[in-house]
Amino acid sequence: MIQTYVGVFAYLLGSIPFGLIFTRILTGQDIRTKGSGNIGATNALRTAGKTVGALTLLCDLSKGWMAVWAGIQYDFASGAFLAVLVGHMFPVWLKLRGGKGVATFFGGLLASNLCVGGIGIIAWVGFFLLTRVSSLSSLLSIITTHAMIWLWRLALPTESWAILIGVFLIIVKHSSNIKRLLHGEELPTRKKTK
Repeated sequence: MIQTYVGVFAYLLGSIPFGLIFTRILTGQDIRTKGSGNIGATNALRTAGKTVGALTLLCDLSKGWMAVWAGIQYDFASGAFLAVLVGHMFPVWLKLRGGKGVATFFGGLLASNLCVGGIGIIAWVGFFLLTRVSSLSSLLSIITTHAMIWLWRLALPTESWAILIGVFLIIVKHSSNIKRLLHGEELPTRKKTK
């Protein structure tokens, strides 16, 4: 029974749309009508500036970490990891139109294993410095991180199968980005210019 409560907590925590909240508080605008319309950190940075982008990134990482940490306490890390991701991607408050889940994914991994989560974030930064394309960096870093976990047979509180489902969900949420990447139309990430 307690695991059910943890799962519900993780979903509701994941569904808090920090990008929307911070954009509205600090700029008075609705991030869903700006840029890509996504509520995540990349669109927040592009459309509302680095302060909103940084706050969104930090909070999306934190909710992934907090949900999985709670899951670990009750032997439900994998369930909490997936619940917080699904909450972020399909929030009940926004008619199931949420973010793409990358920051929340890495926040959950940080709670499972600080080194693995850290390596995943470093991989994202490395891919971004090479490509300057946030979506491509996200896809490459989550796939690389899961491959590392699988190849090294790392035993984490969040099990490999759950992380693989998370990778699949993120790839599905990036389907429009993948189409643009294949057609050479995906633009580099730049912060808002005045």
